[in-house]
Amino acid sequence: MKDLDVGGQVFPNVSRIVGQSETGGGADIIVDIQCELYRLKTKDKFTLALANTLDLTGKPDPKVWIQTNEPSLLDKYDYGMYGKVFKVDHLPDSKVVIYVSHGGLLMKISGSSTNLRDIKQDQRIYTLFRKVQAQ
Repeated sequence: MKDLDVGGQVFPNVSRIVGQSETGGGADIIVDIQCELYRLKTKDKFTLALANTLDLTGKPDPKVWIQTNEPSLLDKYDYGMYGKVFKVDHLPDSKVVIYVSHGGLLMKISGSSTNLRDIKQDQRIYTLFRKVQAQ
């Protein structure tokens, strides 16, 4: 994470995270999280995953939430949000900027069009976080 709550919190219980990928692809992210449920500090590192289903086999989610207690992708993460892609900008330098609303918590992720090519406008996606343990 590069920064947290630059200029202070805009809303109570919401933190804005600014981060940059340390792995290939060089993605940049700005994302709001509910900080009472999931706390991050400036020096924390985390893994972020985007998924279109929580089913471990990749089967599409049903149209309604069914609490089956079956294992899911969410079991492998600390915090998850569900949202809708409301804008996708394709930039001339083979970069893509994707904007997602998770019920008002916003996310902007930019990176290589190769890494983000499967994300489309109006798509519903899960944004999943897992803290990386310090070594």
